[in-house]
Amino acid sequence: MTCKKRRTNVCSQLPSRAALVLWPCSFWACQELKEQLREPLGLTAETPLALSYQNGSRNSVKKVLEEKQGLAEQGAEKAAKALTHYSWADEGDFVCIYVSAEGEPEAIEAAKDGDVKVQFEARSAELRISKDSKEYALSLRQLEGEIVPDESKHRVSAGKRVTLKMKKKRTVTWTRLQQSK
Repeated sequence: MTCKKRRTNVCSQLPSRAALVLWPCSFWACQELKEQLREPLGLTAETPLALSYQNGSRNSVKKVLEEKQGLAEQGAEKAAKALTHYSWADEGDFVCIYVSAEGEPEAIEAAKDGDVKVQFEARSAELRISKDSKEYALSLRQLEGEIVPDESKHRVSAGKRVTLKMKKKRTVTWTRLQQSK
């Protein structure tokens, strides 16, 4: 199963939450990889198995692998640089995240005319900035309180910062951004 020099983390969503580190071939489809994993893990064909990957640090975004596509097609070998320099503020009805040019100059430069995507969920927010072959990501999970995804938004201030403005579900003061583990 060794084909590539770069390691790709492949996590199986098993009851034990075991994480497997493999060196998969980039042309494998997710279904082929699942078949290769079933026997060593002692899983039957009926046992549900979902695979996801996470490149980079623990702040990198996890993506679920699609069944029929190859791993390389899904970006399983393309690492996103984790955005680690950001600030946040509780602003009444909103909690704001600020990724500024002072802390993340390359990401903010890419955000000017690159692709900026944000996904909000009740207790998480994910920011992805990509331009050319570079990708940057910030993943905030287990937020201190719930947010209203449909009323949350982002703004790119060209050359200055990217702001995530998350609408709180309940107007209570957040003393921390994320729940402690």
